Amino acid sequence: MEVVALPADGRPEQALPKDGEIDAVMDETRPRPKARATARLEKAQAAAYLALRAVSSYSETGAELPDFFGGLSETVARLVKARRVAFWRLGPHRTLGIQPKPYGFGAASPIHSLRLQAGIDGNSVGERAIFDDELELVNGTVPELDELWRANGLVGIRNSMAVSWRAGDRHFGALVAYDSRRGFTSDDAWVLRVVAMATGLMWQYHESEEKLDTTVERLDQAAAARRQLLGNIAAGGDEARRRFASALHDDSLQLL
Repeated sequence: MEVVALPADGRPEQALPKDGEIDAVMDETRPRPKARATARLEKAQAAAYLALRAVSSYSETGAELPDFFGGLSETVARLVKARRVAFWRLGPHRTLGIQPKPYGFGAASPIHSLRLQAGIDGNSVGERAIFDDELELVNGTVPELDELWRANGLVGIRNSMAVSWRAGDRHFGALVAYDSRRGFTSDDAWVLRVVAMATGLMWQYHESEEKLDTTVERLDQAAAARRQLLGNIAAGGDEARRRFASALHDDSLQLL
């Protein structure tokens, strides 16, 4: 019988995927007694489960955003057998910038200060990755992406692929994996999309929390201002009554 230790709130704590779990899922040398298509499907499903678990676990830790994206990028890299993974955030004027702590890039890499223009005509590779999610894999890579990195000074990248980082109609940017050991596959793209979607939903949730906190703070400020106003009105009324009583008393004395 398995005994599960519960924290104080009575819910089981979520654990990050362990290295052994990821390696077991991604191991390509294990026996495949079932049909190849079935084995691929099971492998992709297991990888997606680990990816979702990683997003949930990292968000539950309450880590700062750079640490969250750094840890998640490392887990994703292991799942798709990539040397590097990065989240690119869409900013003002449709400019793409890297989320802090991309996995696999050194501190001196130009990627940290790189800014890419997504474009507005629907033809740029960045725009199609973010808004259309229609980058075609050719021999394990997206040639247009590879050319984009080379043109912007990112040398030594052998292959790459990108998927849209979004939640519903909200487009946050792109999730990009670099340097697969065996070339990227459609299964890798599916895993990346699962991670990107879950991260987008998490981002929306935290944005809603921040808006709620701001609303609560403003309501508290409004309530405090109302209490102060009522206090001032009450104090003014008391003063007016005192003045009226004093004037009435003076008039009564004059009549005497």
